[in-house]
Amino acid sequence: MKVAILTYHWIHNFGGQLQALATSEALRNLGYEPIVIHLVQPDVKKEFYEKLVPKIQQNAHVEFCNNYLPISNVCETEDDLIQLIDKENIKNIVVGSDAVFFIKYPESPLSDTRYPSLFWMRWIEKCKNYKEISIFSISASCMETNFRVMPSRIIKGLNESLKNFKQITVRDLWTKMFLKRVSLFTRITITPDPVMSFNTYVNKEFLDPIEVPIKGKYILYGLQTGVGNAKKDILLEIKKKVNALGYKFIALPFPEGSFNELDDETIPNPVNPLLWYKLIQNASGILSEKFHPIVVSIHNQVPFFAIDSYGDRVSKKFIIPIRVKFTSKTYDLCKRNGLKNNHIPTSLLQMNTVDKIVNGLCNKQWDFSKSQNRDKEFLETLKGFNFK
Repeated sequence: MKVAILTYHWIHNFGGQLQALATSEALRNLGYEPIVIHLVQPDVKKEFYEKLVPKIQQNAHVEFCNNYLPISNVCETEDDLIQLIDKENIKNIVVGSDAVFFIKYPESPLSDTRYPSLFWMRWIEKCKNYKEISIFSISASCMETNFRVMPSRIIKGLNESLKNFKQITVRDLWTKMFLKRVSLFTRITITPDPVMSFNTYVNKEFLDPIEVPIKGKYILYGLQTGVGNAKKDILLEIKKKVNALGYKFIALPFPEGSFNELDDETIPNPVNPLLWYKLIQNASGILSEKFHPIVVSIHNQVPFFAIDSYGDRVSKKFIIPIRVKFTSKTYDLCKRNGLKNNHIPTSLLQMNTVDKIVNGLCNKQWDFSKSQNRDKEFLETLKGFNFK
């Protein structure tokens, strides 16, 4: 039986491609035939990713799609999607994971975050067998969507969109709050990111041949250029201390580039998403401001500290300003897995945190017990969809 996946699989982003692979492989393990709908929206590609990511790295992501994902023919428009679903006679569609429910308001210049994007599935009503098609969301996210300022016409439209979904699961509390705001009576469950199932369900033959080009013990630091430059003195102090303990200090690559001025060794470009995964898997510890490095760390029981700009927002609606961390997907991930003490808002990454970070990455005994059944939880979610 065919099960189509509609997600951010093609983007020049390591986490997005790994979650697409994990989802398709989990479905294959359940005996289904996964088809990743190859939706590539030209404006998103041209105006965002092609401007940010060097060509050599873009090619690595294209090769990953072609080599590891069961992609369909390319779709660029709503009409392309309708034709694909009709031609392939697809009766089950899984939307997600990743930021498929992100809406930027006021209106976004990019079609994937503009109301209503193709991920909200209103176009499915134009398919020939519309009434026979079942749609599910798997660990979907709305990122930092500020749904509190959305006008009623958008809320009403999104509510109509959700009626096309047979079952809805999301990745974090903020997304659940958003969808409850849109549709109060819809049942919504929080489920793990697909990458939490990677080691269990992804074909070992994909990962095993990948060789990590670093010998010995190493700590990864994964920070974007702006944050890296702003926190350079603190990172230098961390580097000195981990070096003294026998660890190399290595920058985790990002497709658009990352702060790497303190490298003991440099990872050569381009970087395959599977190599990126294995770099984290084999690390002794990681300091990162992005979401999926923390997901991979937790899944592989690698010590980490999440440096989180989303968790840095402060509400001034109270007499005393309060940091509103619960809007952050990274904080939600850490808390849900019993590791919230390893979440640090970016502004709180200061000299007085250096010893805590070094001790946590190099010496502390870690308890990952809360995260160790996420693979089974993810698979049970897919089983519960009862594809027909």
